[in-house]
Amino acid sequence: MELRRFKKEDLKTINGWYAAHGMRGLSEDELPSTGLIIPDVAANFLYLTDSSIGFIENFIANPHASMFDIALALEETTKHFLMMAAQLKRTKIFALTRRNSITKRVERVGFKNHGPWNMLSMEVH
Repeated sequence: MELRRFKKEDLKTINGWYAAHGMRGLSEDELPSTGLIIPDVAANFLYLTDSSIGFIENFIANPHASMFDIALALEETTKHFLMMAAQLKRTKIFALTRRNSITKRVERVGFKNHGPWNMLSMEVH
């Protein structure tokens, strides 16, 4: 499984995956520079703040990839992000998801589940 940095040219591919899942795709300005992709399988992103906190968000999988490959991609990208975060002196990493399968996978690498939460957003103009 080839793990590499996400490139701008990959955006069209992952937005196709989002569409296939019935979800809105992402725009280039919504993506951090710390993204990873396993071609034909999945992509994931680490959002860094100017504090000791980071967020892993926007995991997306190719709907035609095997469940095994998708699960492995989630674990591998998450482990890579944790190493990257440690090197960058980020001491707390959060991950948000509504999918139980993702929750179980990230718990396997050491994340703790803090129960149900609501994520709120607002566009600012």
